[in-house]
Amino acid sequence: MSFADQYLSRQSLQKGLIKENPAEDLKFIVIIPSYNESGLLKSLDSLFKAVTPVSSVEIIVNINWPEDTKAEIVNQSLDLFNEATKWASIKSTEKRKFYILSSPSLKKKHAGVGLARKIAMDEAIVRLNSIDKKDGVICSFDADSICDPDYFQKLEEHFTKNPLTDGCSIYFEHPISGKEFQERIYQGIIQYELHLRYYLQAFRFSGHPNCFHTVGSSFAVKADAYCRQGGMNKKKAGEDFYFLQKIFDLGNFTECNTARVIPSSRPSDRVPFGTGKVMLEFLDSEINLQTYNIRLFIELKQFIDYISYTDPLTTNFKKDLFNAIPPVLAEFLESINFEATLDEIILNSSGEKSFRKRFFRWFNMFRVMKFLNFGKTIYSDMEVRAAATTLLNMKKINISENDPEKLLIIYRQLERN
Repeated sequence: MSFADQYLSRQSLQKGLIKENPAEDLKFIVIIPSYNESGLLKSLDSLFKAVTPVSSVEIIVNINWPEDTKAEIVNQSLDLFNEATKWASIKSTEKRKFYILSSPSLKKKHAGVGLARKIAMDEAIVRLNSIDKKDGVICSFDADSICDPDYFQKLEEHFTKNPLTDGCSIYFEHPISGKEFQERIYQGIIQYELHLRYYLQAFRFSGHPNCFHTVGSSFAVKADAYCRQGGMNKKKAGEDFYFLQKIFDLGNFTECNTARVIPSSRPSDRVPFGTGKVMLEFLDSEINLQTYNIRLFIELKQFIDYISYTDPLTTNFKKDLFNAIPPVLAEFLESINFEATLDEIILNSSGEKSFRKRFFRWFNMFRVMKFLNFGKTIYSDMEVRAAATTLLNMKKINISENDPEKLLIIYRQLERN
């Protein structure tokens, strides 16, 4: 019996789409959902040019479209499938195989990037399960992204050096200059990526133990962890964020900041939020990008510091905690019946370590994001460059910089270091 038999029997939608047997030393499988995509071959070419690691690798593409797709897009997708299939037959080698799958006319209720990613990831599990490779790694990528030539080498080094890791985020950088897009788009992507990095650094400033980037083109997960946590979801957007929350819960998530993915900066309306949608909105606006007010993260820090450094099993813990919660966070916690949740966590905790593990599993990135959105009505959003500068100064990195590009470079260096 192999490690994923139970998962595949219960939660996989399709099984064994690829008939060719995998290599015995297969270790990494890159999955790419592709819908109405024009840049797929460029993406595949970057993975083809990446240096092959010691282990064998596979790249699985899932070209998909929903049942109500316009005939023009269906025809383009069929042409791309044929073109990519021909390309894969030429470029595949013994150590690096490319497989092009098709998921046509997906039911409208579930069709979207989550379902497309799940079909490809589940197929990767079928491949790894057939050779009982539970420590095989599934790398999530996008059809408009490219990678550096050492992508596979750096990932292999990372998982070798961190054998207990269940998954990792992979460092990314959007293109911030060039001739592919108009200047306004590059201005927008600089501010958007600065927002993403400010958000992560502010989250970490608060002291929360589980905060990482959740970008669909830039993460990897062990096969066994994928199955244990129920696999990818079928959400039409944000599937990466919700999936990774489950992997964070395992407690062995890391960052691979030596490999680099380069996602596209282009505008897009294919999903209701994310990079493409932000770029569309930025093009239609004359104002600079906004982000969460730093005051919200200061309130988070006060709360998390108390949770992290006070014995939760003392008599006065609960009373003192409620007296210490800052006002906006207190209002939010009251709205979600926090007191009852806290009582349950304390009741089921055997000590400080057990309490904090349970607490932060509940007060995860998803719940913190809900607080941040709740708090926007009280603490108005800030311009991203102002928020980013303020946070750096609070972290004792004293600057007076007001240029978003220069700020982004500082934040990139913070993460890579």
